[in-house]
Amino acid sequence: MLTNDFSQNTIDRFYALEKELSALYPCSIHIHQLDDSIFKDLPKLGANHTTYFRLKLASLLDTSVKTCLYLDVDMLVLGDLRALFALDLQDKVLAAVYDERTQSKRILKSLNLEYKDIAFCKTYFNGGCMLINLEEFRKENLEQKCLELMPNYDLKAHDQDILNALVQGQKVLKLPYEYNIFVHSYSFVRANDERKKFDVDYSRKELNFALKNPIILHFTNEHKAWFAPHNYINEKGEFLGEIWWRYALQTPIFKDELYAEYKNLQEALELQEPYTDEIAFLMIQCTKSFLGYLQMPFVIFQAIKRYEHDKTGLKKRKLEEHNLGFELRKIAFKAYWRRKEGKMLSLPYQAYRTQLRVRKYGLNKLKEE
Repeated sequence: MLTNDFSQNTIDRFYALEKELSALYPCSIHIHQLDDSIFKDLPKLGANHTTYFRLKLASLLDTSVKTCLYLDVDMLVLGDLRALFALDLQDKVLAAVYDERTQSKRILKSLNLEYKDIAFCKTYFNGGCMLINLEEFRKENLEQKCLELMPNYDLKAHDQDILNALVQGQKVLKLPYEYNIFVHSYSFVRANDERKKFDVDYSRKELNFALKNPIILHFTNEHKAWFAPHNYINEKGEFLGEIWWRYALQTPIFKDELYAEYKNLQEALELQEPYTDEIAFLMIQCTKSFLGYLQMPFVIFQAIKRYEHDKTGLKKRKLEEHNLGFELRKIAFKAYWRRKEGKMLSLPYQAYRTQLRVRKYGLNKLKEE
């Protein structure tokens, strides 16, 4: 575990967790407390610099450790990972799932005239799950190279950008999508054999298999299960965030405080969700006719304004198309918050594009098989 701020009490509890888990399967928990001051001049992710800690894995771990599986904290493992460790990486630096829209020509912009811009390769990977060949990582001195280069580049995706600048092409082994499924893919995801401007570089067959057989779910961006457990559902109608909570509430040592957090979250959702569901419902209704699209800006503006401070009388709705409703309400709120920029006027167009994508490339694709 990589951290910068565990208290001694938290550390002791993790060691107690180690003892509990070892009764089921032999394991050990190692906690690496790092000083993030060396990254203080780099862009933060959230409120800290801990994302950069993974760059130091090769020097933190003993040289006898040849391979390391790194996982982000916002992931949920649902399947057996042993197949990953059976992979022969040979001279590749790492294995990972490709990130979104890798076909786009993206450049890592230099902030220093002494350094050139770097073109990203089509093997641009997501750093949330990486099987790292530590021998190659050390041999290529990648930790030091990353530390030297990062201050001189505009890191839109933090250390993920610099890793992709240095580890490209044949140095990357592409993992199946089921090892790092971005949860919003259950809303819609466009495959590389469906259109030139695809979302992820996997075929529809590969994506459908992954979505039905997830091994690792990645709760990226605003989709954290501990804040928003009801964002997306899978093809079985299960909330992905509730699956995360199902396992979290079984965690030894920590389950009592996690239950208290879950109870508080549910109480907050009981107040909030009737409001957000109402906006989602209205958005779905508006997409059912041309007149609805014309009325959409007025209807949504009035609804958000009316219920923003007074949610009395609203009841929780079961949406006919949950994932579509979530995507539509998301763009509705964004348009409302930026209404002074005229975004409410473009809401019908954004809604039209969104409903097309969800209905054409969403869970319906799984039902077609």
